[in-house]
Amino acid sequence: MKHDWEDLTQDLATLETQLGEVKQRLHIVMTGEVEAEELKAQLRQLSPAMKEEVRQITDRLTEIEVTIESRLFNWGALKETFWQIVRFTGLGIIIGVMLQRCAGC
Repeated sequence: MKHDWEDLTQDLATLETQLGEVKQRLHIVMTGEVEAEELKAQLRQLSPAMKEEVRQITDRLTEIEVTIESRLFNWGALKETFWQIVRFTGLGIIIGVMLQRCAGC
């Protein structure tokens, strides 16, 4: 029974770590969105004569948007989801074949 508690404790610690990472990514996204809106407001206030400044703001805005998008998409989570789909689909096929053979008996 002690072994089960150790596994549960370890799983909870892993979940807490993952939750912290999600909260950190959410904070980065929220901060990036606020900064993006501020830069867009600055961009709207500039005159056509300030083209270089407009270009710099646009470049920074693009960098922020790329950072936000890259934080939201996580290859590790995609890989884990893929293997879960493969595992459960394979398990479903095996169970289906077994049931079909039992029904044919």
